[in-house]
Amino acid sequence: MTNSDIKTLRDQNARLVADNKKKDDMISRLATETEDLRRRVFYYENSHSLPSQNSIRTMQNKAHRRTSHSKVLANFQKKPGQKKGHIGASYRRRSDAIVQHIPDKCGSCGHHLSSSQDAGIAYTKQVIDMPEIPKYITTAHIVQ
Repeated sequence: MTNSDIKTLRDQNARLVADNKKKDDMISRLATETEDLRRRVFYYENSHSLPSQNSIRTMQNKAHRRTSHSKVLANFQKKPGQKKGHIGASYRRRSDAIVQHIPDKCGSCGHHLSSSQDAGIAYTKQVIDMPEIPKYITTAHIVQ
């Protein structure tokens, strides 16, 4: 055997050792993955639960229903607001007195507002004052 043959054999040996290392890593990774999959199958095919609840097909069907339902909702454009003909229920405003607050100057820039300028109502609010509850005093007589 010549030196070139020995060198070729050593190079081949080094490549084979590297390939074996890669294959050993792959085998250990696949063994871990297989064990994880076995645990999952045991969970889904557990004999203590109802077959309709934990089977793999049921889980796949549920996932399919979820995605198909969300696709339907994404395609469906619902108009905002109440439906036609809805009567609605809200507090009916009732006033004993109406008070207008007219500002002398602009709230933003501070410019003086003359009375000749037309001003629209910015917003309306209703303040409800609760009446004072009258006191009711009771005197208790204890008989012996």
